[in-house]
Amino acid sequence: MKLFFLVIIILSSCANYNIKKFSFYTNTIIDKVDPYPTKEELKEKIGVVVVIDDNTNVNVINFNQKQIASSNLQELLDNLKSVNVLDRGILKSIKEEVIFSEIKSGKSRQENKDADLVFLVKMNSLIFSSQYDARTGAKIGYEASKIALMVGAMVASQGRGIFIDAGGNPVSGEYNYIANFSGEISVIELPSGNVISKIPIQSSIESTESAYDRIAGRPKEVDPKLMEEAITKAISDAMPKISKVVPAVGHIIQRSDYLPNEATLFKATFGSSDGIKIGDKVILQRKKYEINPLNDEKNMLINSIFIGNIIANEFGENFCWIKVTDKALASTIKVAEKVMVYTKPSKKDDE
Repeated sequence: MKLFFLVIIILSSCANYNIKKFSFYTNTIIDKVDPYPTKEELKEKIGVVVVIDDNTNVNVINFNQKQIASSNLQELLDNLKSVNVLDRGILKSIKEEVIFSEIKSGKSRQENKDADLVFLVKMNSLIFSSQYDARTGAKIGYEASKIALMVGAMVASQGRGIFIDAGGNPVSGEYNYIANFSGEISVIELPSGNVISKIPIQSSIESTESAYDRIAGRPKEVDPKLMEEAITKAISDAMPKISKVVPAVGHIIQRSDYLPNEATLFKATFGSSDGIKIGDKVILQRKKYEINPLNDEKNMLINSIFIGNIIANEFGENFCWIKVTDKALASTIKVAEKVMVYTKPSKKDDE
């Protein structure tokens, strides 16, 4: 089955998110969508897949950090109410090389029933470094005896710099270790293959260790745990931006009207607990099946139609009202149709 993606944008000039005559609106009976969604479909979430780009930093590969990044991002995404994290195995039907090439070039690809978004993690740089700090040891020795700088002596012990304080106790300098990580998460919409956001991820983690405890005074050549902490922190710090590009999913449950020249209101099953806000743009997602007369293949067309904005009236944790000004469009909307928060595609998330 082949799948094509079409987005229809209907511009709205109205930016008023509070309906003054809201109390005058009354319910209007509307048809249910056919076929009607199952209970499981009504609980539908956004299906996401986490993929680590194979063209990654050599240190990431050598110290087995790819799985760390994947596991951490999957765990954090799984905590989002609207997300269902899928196993990467769902992409087996198409070779990874093909998926990556098509995703990166923005081409459409074959239908995947479950996945809506791919989080492609690029781990560009992972650097571990160390530095000896003799002054730290001197300071410690001084504070230990108050006169250590006068009576203390710098001696060489197996290559280690050690201060002897007034009490005859060895006080060493310290090694400072730093793990720096940087990368980028591309959020890719399926089935279109459009990159809807690129989110930079970066962090720096430091630790210290007494030089006296190191064999022959040599610092650590590498610290996989510190590198892991840097990757984990970078992904965790980026979650506020990541959560913004995961749309909340709901369904239409009610229509309300006032006067013929007034906007139509629709109630939907998502609210503040899903991360949406008053004024957010909402799209209605519809699927249409067609038969290709040339080969009799069944094709599915997805139309994502901007219908209106979330209003302030009766905005709850698990429900909201949507203001629709297009009367022709409003007349076609049915109970149980799928709606999502509208996210404008962008090359960079610079907020």
